[in-house]
Amino acid sequence: MTPVENILQPGVVKRNGYYARPDAAEAQTIWDRLATDNPIHAAISVSDEAQEKLRSRPIVDVLAAELPPGRVLDLGCGYGRVAKYVLAERTLETYIGVDSSITMLKLFEQRYTSSDLERRTPLVLVNSTIEDTLLDNNSVDAVFSCAVLLHNPKPICESAIREAYRVLKPGGKLLLLASFPNKYTMSGVLGAAYHGVYRLKGEEN
Repeated sequence: MTPVENILQPGVVKRNGYYARPDAAEAQTIWDRLATDNPIHAAISVSDEAQEKLRSRPIVDVLAAELPPGRVLDLGCGYGRVAKYVLAERTLETYIGVDSSITMLKLFEQRYTSSDLERRTPLVLVNSTIEDTLLDNNSVDAVFSCAVLLHNPKPICESAIREAYRVLKPGGKLLLLASFPNKYTMSGVLGAAYHGVYRLKGEEN
């Protein structure tokens, strides 16, 4: 693990492999339940790792080329389905993953600790929402989010983008990938369907 000075806000505590607010309850979200069934399908709507790798390739190519070598925040990191490919190709100062699902974070941490390639880059995992990362102001060199904003309503997306700019260092880079599908495409239809279900359940974040 990397030192967390100048990364996390004061008062944030470490739990079982991740950081959180000291008073945060270990609540189960819809993403925890989906991750228990099949984390790959929950994150990317495919059934196995071969399909995941194929679908992730264009995004990984962009990130491998565009991410600076410093501190990088993965906003809505899930089980690290992007990290496991990016960190196989790039070594960074620190990889910070924020997600509201404890189950996803635990899956991320388990795989990371067993991967020599990933462990070249120090990892910080945070259990919180995309609107409140628990990171200090101006603490990261880049923020990216992949296929996360499409599951959230516009006010949450706006808050998440403001949060990204808050934690970015001056001149830092924000990358939003597979986040705003055209509503007339299949991705757009699926995103709208997911959004409707989660809104009814009160579990959009």
